[in-house]
Amino acid sequence: MNKQILDELMDEYRETRQRNGETERLRKEEIMEKCPDIGAMMEERHAMVLRMAAGSFSAVPQDPEAAMTEFNLRIRDALVKAGYPEDYLQPVYTCEKCCDTGYVGEQIRVPCDCLKDAYRRKAAGFGQGQTFEDFDETVFPDDVQLANGITQREQMRRLRRICEKFADALPKPPYRNLVLTGGSGLGKTYLLSCIAARAGVRGVETLQLTAYKALTMLRDNYFGREEADELFDVPVLLLDDLGMEPMMQNVTIEQIYNLINERMSRGLCTVITTNLSMGEIKARYNERIYSRLQDTALSRVYPMAGKDIRIRD
Repeated sequence: MNKQILDELMDEYRETRQRNGETERLRKEEIMEKCPDIGAMMEERHAMVLRMAAGSFSAVPQDPEAAMTEFNLRIRDALVKAGYPEDYLQPVYTCEKCCDTGYVGEQIRVPCDCLKDAYRRKAAGFGQGQTFEDFDETVFPDDVQLANGITQREQMRRLRRICEKFADALPKPPYRNLVLTGGSGLGKTYLLSCIAARAGVRGVETLQLTAYKALTMLRDNYFGREEADELFDVPVLLLDDLGMEPMMQNVTIEQIYNLINERMSRGLCTVITTNLSMGEIKARYNERIYSRLQDTALSRVYPMAGKDIRIRD
């Protein structure tokens, strides 16, 4: 799942719990005001629970469970008699299955069906305008002939098919790494976002961020200020603008190498965009990073060329 989408959903679940908690509070206040006899039973029940929590078992019935059941039955019957639903004072949940947490299970927590459905709906609209479905090849010139004999538009058409096929095979595509190289304004980041959107719709967890942000996380982790486990654990990492991050001696190259190498050793997928050519990557970083990305058994590198479409004549 895409971390940004998941974080947004968790915020929504927290808001749902707050709203439902407020509904519970207002219902209890209403009953206390309009049905003082029920309110008295509620207070007596609450006092018994507090005594049990404090360990004062001498002040509670010999069979607390039976006493609690009796309280609940009396309160339920009194509610019905007063014209309220019998569950009017029960906890309010939008999803009874997960109690509005988004997760179910005791020892192993897994996403609830409600979270899966909400994720699919949000992922379908995530990055609107940056999906394979919204791909508009006409924004790329068809009159710019590239060195390989095709036009820039045909280049993007081919890369769209390659990236879509890769996204549809996640989290286990035939090769683990996909690298898009080339200058600015050629559509690299757009394709990166398309892959993220398609993976999200399919329920595959992704993390999309710039290389600058990733290095900041790695650097803070290096100095013990922040955890960066998600960079190493997420099934699909989408790293934009490799080469734009600052070079810090004894940190940048080693941290990026460790990230790429560790993800490859775990069989996880990494998608990278960069304005650098592979030769420039070799010069900026080192042979180890270059060779990892050039390993055809695990990676595919697709150079892009043409005119910056953000610059209008």
